[in-house]
Order: sequence, then C-alpha cells, then structure tokens
Amino acid sequence: MVLAIFASVFLVSMLNAAHRDGTRELDVLDHSDAFTVAAILLGLAGVLYLDRPLIPSVELLGAVSGVTTIVLLVLFGKTHFHRTWRGPA
Repeated sequence: MVLAIFASVFLVSMLNAAHRDGTRELDVLDHSDAFTVAAILLGLAGVLYLDRPLIPSVELLGAVSGVTTIVLLVLFGKTHFHRTWRGPA
C-alpha cells in the first residue's frame, strides 16, 4: 500500500510537471539516454519481483528484468553517464 501511495504521488507530480512545463525535454534524449532510463526502471522492477516471488512466472519476470537491465546498462549506460558527468559542452 505504501508503495502504491508513493507511486501515485510520483505519477501525479510527473503529469503536473509535463502539463505545466511541456515535454520538449524528451525530444533531446537520444537512444543512450532512453535505454539507460529504461534499464534503471527495469532494474527497480526486477528487484521488486525478486524480493518475494509468488509464483514461478513472477520469478522469471524478475530474472528477465534483471538480465535486461544489465544488458542495457552495458550497451548504453557508458555513453549516457560519460556525457552526463562531462556536462554541457
């Protein structure tokens, strides 16, 4: 229940910010940025699924999510983090 409340607050905040400021920032993301964000979200989901696997299919989903996270971070994370740490050119 607590997780659902936090998720709802973040969702409402995100929708409010998108409505207020627009979504032009998403146009400047390249594939490295998008896949790195997807990897982080998949990693969080994988941790939640592997924390208390209820049935084998949920456990499999958590494992697939974790493996996909590692693959995406290896392939695209270096470019994203290198550009982020370097700062604007």
